[in-house]
Amino acid sequence: MQISEGELLRRMRAIAGYTQTHMAKLMNCDKSLISRIENGSVAVTLNRAMVWAVKTGNQDMLIAFVSSGTIVAETLINTPGVIGVVSILCTVLGGIL
Repeated sequence: MQISEGELLRRMRAIAGYTQTHMAKLMNCDKSLISRIENGSVAVTLNRAMVWAVKTGNQDMLIAFVSSGTIVAETLINTPGVIGVVSILCTVLGGIL
């Protein structure tokens, strides 16, 4: 199952336990922009995705999505414990982002 960029960001936000209102505060924008990003009405830039990933603590999901496509990202979303391993790998590699 492939997911869109907006859906990936929505899932990252949800995993972090943030509401759209809280995410808007973190991203310094309106809640409506968060909604439009998540539903695909606004294109996701790499810069915006990187900031979003850092704010939600989900850099590993973004790396998986960008480097290997949505199949790997979907696997990370649905496999408990894997996200922590990827986070450790990213830390060891010195923060590629």
